[in-house]
Amino acid sequence: MRKIARWYDVQVSYKDEALKNETFAAVSTGFTNVSGLLKMLEQTGVAKFTIEDNKIIITRKNKRTDHPKNQLLPNQSKL
Repeated sequence: MRKIARWYDVQVSYKDEALKNETFAAVSTGFTNVSGLLKMLEQTGVAKFTIEDNKIIITRKNKRTDHPKNQLLPNQSKL
């Protein structure tokens, strides 16, 4: 994220300090706008990116509870 901050002249803020230890990787050209790059990064990892003014705010993605893998079958119960 330090490179992105330098390339696009933005500040980066982490809502979850543990995300500072995450590695974010994507292939980009110098012509990709920052929002397009952040969308690519968001699809590959655990973080969600929001742009406010000249700042990128990074938050942890919520687990999707509506995903079929996370739903219980009728005869199952939570342990």
